[in-house]
Amino acid sequence: MKINKNILFLMGMTLSALAAPGQQPYHVTGRMPGVPDGTKVYLLDYFGEKKKDRLDSAVTKDGSFVLQGKKTWGMVRRCNILVDCEPGNLIKSKQVGLFMGDETVTISAPHIDSVPAYYYTRGGNIKYVAITGAAEQARYEAFKAESQQQLDRAEELRLQYNKEFHVPAAEGVFNTAQGMAMMRELRALRAKINARKIDFIRQYPQSTIAALLAYELMVSARSRYTIKEIDDIMGSLNIPRPAGAQIIKKLDAAAADAKATAKGVRFIDLPLTDQRGKPVQLSQYVKPGQYTLLEFWSSHCGPCRNQIPHMRHLSELVSQKDFSIISISIDEKDAEWKKALREEKMPWTQLLDKKGSEGPTVTLYKIEGIPHSVLVDPQGYIVESRINGAELDVVLKELLGEKITTF
Repeated sequence: MKINKNILFLMGMTLSALAAPGQQPYHVTGRMPGVPDGTKVYLLDYFGEKKKDRLDSAVTKDGSFVLQGKKTWGMVRRCNILVDCEPGNLIKSKQVGLFMGDETVTISAPHIDSVPAYYYTRGGNIKYVAITGAAEQARYEAFKAESQQQLDRAEELRLQYNKEFHVPAAEGVFNTAQGMAMMRELRALRAKINARKIDFIRQYPQSTIAALLAYELMVSARSRYTIKEIDDIMGSLNIPRPAGAQIIKKLDAAAADAKATAKGVRFIDLPLTDQRGKPVQLSQYVKPGQYTLLEFWSSHCGPCRNQIPHMRHLSELVSQKDFSIISISIDEKDAEWKKALREEKMPWTQLLDKKGSEGPTVTLYKIEGIPHSVLVDPQGYIVESRINGAELDVVLKELLGEKITTF
């Protein structure tokens, strides 16, 4: 049978057309009325930290911009589109995050003011931004929508807790029962949200979304997972390398940090200084047979000092046979540390890492910000970290049960 060459040609053209979307570089059209002409727009890798990590740039005209790739990525990236409204001033910048591959994407908002600010508390909201043409972004939005009710309730609880427990506690008023009730619900919500992330990772191990969710789990681990559990989460992923090198590099580093203070890991000993200026080891003060809270702080940290009234209150309510506190300051100036000690009158062990943010305390405990806490069990193993206020009350009550009769 003779085959018509024209038919073969047309079939080839059709197959090429079907394959084209995955073979053409990205093309992004943005429409944001109200943005001044000539405003610079950058396409950034979510995990990029330097100017060299900028993937592309464009300039706005008539409220629009176009970003056109020069070559295919062959993968989906987590990207940020940064609208640099006032060069050198990130407070004025707008930013949209999305998952995007070699696709034709449209991003639109009713006005530039409705676009999320670089610092999200500065206005705008992603709900006003429409993103079409990005398949993984659509999947991510569907995933978020399934958890939205829980996320909204968690935010509601956070605000309520701040108003009804945290602010009064900083002033010496302790609404313990209300605070603990809110924290129990908030912890349960967090557990459900995190379980959904793990389910997604296992269902879509090659997805860039899965890599981002794993990263979120690692950086917020709070000693929630054992080393084995961390390995299980990481082992579920199958992200292509080196195509995903940027995200994988960050994820691997976050997992390593999480393992350093994972649940069940022995507390890390530190060379420190006591109030007399004498060199000591942290291990001299972590006593067997009791739970110990390692509280990392500095005299210049407002949130740290706001936590002190609650810790002082807790130290009075829970027997020292069962629970003790060790405060470890990262003040670099001895005089400022001692001045804060006189002002705060904390009746528990006070130690200092004179090397501050460059010292072993921050490095070994992977501290990203203070206040930071680590709870150690009677055998010297880490139970949980980054807990304070009524959440610390909840955890101690779970651990000590009837040994605590005051709440």
